[in-house]
Amino acid sequence: MYHICSFTDSGYWMNTIRTLYSQWYTMCFIAFILVCPTQTKSEERLQQLRKPVVLVYGGPRAKGVELKIENIDQYMKSPNVIEIGPSILSHPGGYEVHQPLLNHWKQQDKLLLRRVYTVDFKPDGSRHDYLVLEELIRRWTAAMQENYVDGISIDEFDTGKYELVHIWITALQELRKRFPNKYIFCWSCHQLRSQDLLTSIRDFADYIIPEIYYKESDFHGSRKRNFHLFRTTVEQMSKLAPGIEEKILIGIGTYEAGLDDIALVDFGEFVDEQIQFIARDQQLRCIAGIALFAPMHARFEYVQRWDETITQSLLYTECLRNACK
Repeated sequence: MYHICSFTDSGYWMNTIRTLYSQWYTMCFIAFILVCPTQTKSEERLQQLRKPVVLVYGGPRAKGVELKIENIDQYMKSPNVIEIGPSILSHPGGYEVHQPLLNHWKQQDKLLLRRVYTVDFKPDGSRHDYLVLEELIRRWTAAMQENYVDGISIDEFDTGKYELVHIWITALQELRKRFPNKYIFCWSCHQLRSQDLLTSIRDFADYIIPEIYYKESDFHGSRKRNFHLFRTTVEQMSKLAPGIEEKILIGIGTYEAGLDDIALVDFGEFVDEQIQFIARDQQLRCIAGIALFAPMHARFEYVQRWDETITQSLLYTECLRNACK
């Protein structure tokens, strides 16, 4: 028995509608895939880092506190990125960190970075007078391949080594190609003015850390301190590589030797003011966060104070800013 469909046949129309809808949905899905830009794994990971990013150089510890799981109660709590130092391959003084401690930080969703360098070292720790591109890439690659590492911290890009810029740029590009899903943090002197290098860091790295290390004597003992170099450094880098400001972590000097150079000035308070200045300054809203270099050379009471200030001032201010958007 044959079934003849008529325009009044509801079954016929339902099947037709289902077919047309299915075809329309499929076409829309294909168009979405073709038109919308594909987000890379690197971009997805980058978005997972909440502002402000707080990096600590050499571990979240004070002077005399070793990197051991037994000392976790003495570590800073505020940093979400922990630079754990170099391996022996990168530096003769390199070391391994206890696995239980690494596991603990991983459970807390801390980002772990291995330190590498822009130069090569001799067995005695002194620097070589030359740099071989292939060797540089080999060392950076080896650090990236450590199974618990989320990326590397490159120390440091110097304004006085322009003859090495091409090597550094090539190495950065190659590393990004090899490791699209891992982080690259770049330390630099705050006077870095190579537009080619800054542009490459903007395009191939995730963060740049200009080292702006104030000494107490910079203010001649005055209690009226304006840390304007934070602003001017961001402005100058942004002019040379527009957009890089969103990847800037301001590097703050927290080691006492050389910076704590006036006996009547409280160094703990001095660094504390710098953190609060960055937290309050409207012109610095565009940056990604801060990096502390290196609290492992500062006394325990200072480091605990800075940890509290970051939590109460910097993190709280960022929450307020996000709430107002």
